[in-house]
Amino acid sequence: MPATRRPLAFLAGLALSAAPVAGCGDDSPEPAANGSAIADVERWCDVVGEVDGLAYLAEIASDTLAERQARYQDIQRLSRQLQDGVGVVDADVRDDVAAAIGWSVRLADTVVAARTEAELAAAVEPVYYEAPDTTSALRWVEDRCGVVLDD
Repeated sequence: MPATRRPLAFLAGLALSAAPVAGCGDDSPEPAANGSAIADVERWCDVVGEVDGLAYLAEIASDTLAERQARYQDIQRLSRQLQDGVGVVDADVRDDVAAAIGWSVRLADTVVAARTEAELAAAVEPVYYEAPDTTSALRWVEDRCGVVLDD
């Protein structure tokens, strides 16, 4: 199976953050993105950070498909929050960010729906080829959220 990419197109090659991920073996409180609506950029950036942490864990700390799928279910939920809150993103990049998040949801849906590793490998490859250009989304997330991303 090809290497697993991160769930958001604009998070696909995220650099690892040193911050601990809430709820993953540390004494952190519950994640900030608890299902409430995103009403401002700071909250949106918090959710991006949570998705980054989950994506990192899904990539490096999930030995089985079931473990990855459990993390991707959380990624689905958070990505949908990002979609619902995309109105807080600057208008000049909003469409690009929305496209990246939409792709992310599609990728997460694909991972969660797979019944086997072989099915996942076959299903996810075409999704990768449909990833949108994320240049402006990457730049915006880095500048506005302080999260350094790679495309």
